[in-house]
Amino acid sequence: DRYNEAVVRVLDKLLDQLKAGLGVTELELIGWSGGGTLATLISARRNDVSGLITAGANLDLRRWEQERELTPLSGSINPADLGARVSAVPQVHFSGSTDERVPASIVRSYLSKIGLDPASYLIVVPGHGHFTDWSVDWPHLVETARASLRLQRQ
Repeated sequence: DRYNEAVVRVLDKLLDQLKAGLGVTELELIGWSGGGTLATLISARRNDVSGLITAGANLDLRRWEQERELTPLSGSINPADLGARVSAVPQVHFSGSTDERVPASIVRSYLSKIGLDPASYLIVVPGHGHFTDWSVDWPHLVETARASLRLQRQ
């Protein structure tokens, strides 16, 4: 149940409070691993998300469970099932080339299922695994993602 409706609803309300407190009109959601999954689920229900950036996120739970032979997360919402609700959100997803926990095939499956071309929305980062220190390359990766997000919004 880690990605269930109650969890997503609480985080969504917290973002409303944060947004009001900061006086901003748009949000850019960024998340790593399960945080990227939650950011994706939240972005599907909001109309103020100007960009979504994930790294190592398990965005197609069913495919992830099958590939890893995991017990199904039956109480969780699968981002890959959200279709048009999430495909309209400008988004960029990073996957490490050596990530065995959440391989790029999971993100490719998610993008295909929501109707987006994986070649345009997925960036595979050479030499990175799930637990690699992403902070070394993160400033450059975010800059790359934001440039892509700007193009998507045009």
